[in-house]
Amino acid sequence: MDRPVTGRRSRLTARLRRGTLRGALAALTALVLTVPFVVAWRVYVDQRNVTRQVSVPAAHVDAATAARWKAVGAGLPERAAPVILTYHDLKPHSGSRYIVDPAVFERQLSALRAAGYRTLTTDEFVAYLLGGPVPPRSVMLTFDDGTHGLWTYGDRILARHRMNAVSFLITGRVGRHRPYYLSWQEIARMARSGRWDFEDHTHDLHSRTRIGPHGELGSLLAHRRYLASTGRLESTDHYQRRVRADFTSSLADFERHGLPRPSLFAYPFSESADPQQTSYVRDLIERTFAAALTDKTFAPEPAARRSAVHQEYQRLEVFADTTPDALLAQVAARTPVPPTGDPLRFPERWTGISWKPLGSTDVLTGKGSVSDHYVYGAYAPYGAADWDHYSVTAGLTALPARGGSATVFARVGGDATVGVRVSHGTAQVVGGRTRNRVLAEHALTPGPSHEVRLTVDGARTEAVVDGRHRFTVPNSSGVRGTGGIALALSQGETGPSWPAFSHVETAPLPGSPAVAGPFDGPAGWTDGDGRRARA
Repeated sequence: MDRPVTGRRSRLTARLRRGTLRGALAALTALVLTVPFVVAWRVYVDQRNVTRQVSVPAAHVDAATAARWKAVGAGLPERAAPVILTYHDLKPHSGSRYIVDPAVFERQLSALRAAGYRTLTTDEFVAYLLGGPVPPRSVMLTFDDGTHGLWTYGDRILARHRMNAVSFLITGRVGRHRPYYLSWQEIARMARSGRWDFEDHTHDLHSRTRIGPHGELGSLLAHRRYLASTGRLESTDHYQRRVRADFTSSLADFERHGLPRPSLFAYPFSESADPQQTSYVRDLIERTFAAALTDKTFAPEPAARRSAVHQEYQRLEVFADTTPDALLAQVAARTPVPPTGDPLRFPERWTGISWKPLGSTDVLTGKGSVSDHYVYGAYAPYGAADWDHYSVTAGLTALPARGGSATVFARVGGDATVGVRVSHGTAQVVGGRTRNRVLAEHALTPGPSHEVRLTVDGARTEAVVDGRHRFTVPNSSGVRGTGGIALALSQGETGPSWPAFSHVETAPLPGSPAVAGPFDGPAGWTDGDGRRARA
């Protein structure tokens, strides 16, 4: 009696097996037919979003040029705080001063290598800022905006030189306006190479907006927008929500595309937020990133202790007409140097007003002609930014009986600059924001020659004139009060003669290192108001 039932079950099982087999075969057939189309589509998308790279020929460097480049680094410390460079894009014959020809970039890297510079990754740079050891003499190559030339030309040049670079992405523009901006596919390949790090340049605030009733323009990040409909600036609350939303979107873009969370931020257009109006942005950046980078500052702000309090560091911008020799000279001028010896021996390290190269120290020593009534020269204002615990001794000569003077400054570039201004019969200690406010004064034995010694030692600066007249000025600016030296001359009223410096000598104080030690990191540094940098 069970056989009919058993037979029906067997036939049903067989039909189910045949149906399953037919379904599997149909699925397999669909898969076989679909896979080529999927692969073809992905190849098409990949080709559309990953363009062909271009190999730039290696630079031909003759022996004389190589020797000249090598000599630039010969007198510099083997270990020094890094110099940060800013590029924007690479492209041949662009006509824009912000786009460097790839062949020029190739020669620039050759020059840096010959002078003994290596490149830093983001992790190495941040480790240094947070208290790691001073790295070997280095630069950090940064590119703003995330432009396409980095992939097309720059990547293979970096590979040839075994160097690294950092690209600051405007994440909302990645893959848009192709081929101007990089695609996410190109960024992924660059990240996998190990040559590139990617950092933050906002999601979509890299634009200028109207910030006043008369058409004034400013960065969308650094300023509140002017609303023509109301005749007012946008509310502070709306401004803060707008900026916060942009940062949130940018960080989400990094996470969505598998990139590490950014540690560094670059200000759009290098416009830092105005601390009087938009301190919220500065605080937000300090909370979100280890450091912010900008090309524009009121005073030299290298990757040094003095800059750590505000966590903002200045970069050196590279333009289309920056030759390899010019770049090397500028990088060397920003490389930290110790306070030892005669600074007049290094005319290439001196800068004049507005930090422009002085060209020659002859105008300070009475050997050159002067076309103005005032001469000013600062010694290595970037390389000496962290100078502390040192002395400078200067001989002053040819001081006229009426009107002329010579001034020796210390702590230059920081917030506590002090100078000793000496005339034929008077010594004045000057300081303040203009470096011209008289803090103290003393009569001297009249004469055309005098000697000044300034001692910078942490919380105080001591000045001694002619070995007898002593002044002491407190430093209330903390680490913001470090800095190097400067010299100034003004002409007298009695004729064309100029005062001059007969000799200048700097030296570290006994017990202090002659070269920069490890960067203690921002956590250990405060300014004069007790403001502590965040680690």
